[in-house]
Amino acid sequence: MSHFPAPDVPHAPVPPGYGFPAPGSGEPFDGAADPRDPIRPLYGASFPQAIRRFFVGYAQFSGRASRSEFWYSRLFLALVSLVCLVLLFSGLIIATDWDAQTVTSHPDGTTSVSNGRIDFEAHPIGQVLFATALVLFGLANLATIIPTLSITWRRLHDANLSGGFWFLGFVPFGGLVLLILTLLPPKPPGRRFDRPRIGS
Repeated sequence: MSHFPAPDVPHAPVPPGYGFPAPGSGEPFDGAADPRDPIRPLYGASFPQAIRRFFVGYAQFSGRASRSEFWYSRLFLALVSLVCLVLLFSGLIIATDWDAQTVTSHPDGTTSVSNGRIDFEAHPIGQVLFATALVLFGLANLATIIPTLSITWRRLHDANLSGGFWFLGFVPFGGLVLLILTLLPPKPPGRRFDRPRIGS
């Protein structure tokens, strides 16, 4: 399988420290010069470019991902979840019989009355929307587990951090630390995580 050819850029040593120019193609960040290049990070990626690269790099844990790639992919996932929630709550609202009353008896002998009752049998459209939302939400989560993990791994690489920091999400407050790490700017030494170029 052939990859998109890299531009003719000299392989200069990665300089230490800070104060480098803005990320981009060439030295010292060596970002992708073309959106079709799947090997290197695309700095300044647009929303469509980021989503395409999110799925193209489905299980790619080597290399790096820019902040725009990472956060646009998170926005995409949030929008998908929002659509599912809108469908779910729309189904619940449609299926609710607002005139119905439910009387609940309590152990102390008192009773309480609540208005509204969900009745899917009387409102099949609400049931369809509710079920569709659950199915879509489940499929979306299954389809994006691996690419979400891999792009987080590559974003950490772009900040010159090991992708293993992803496991911080399993410890208390580790998710907050991981969030901060994904916000870090790119560092040229992160190039050490890139796959070797074809023909180099």
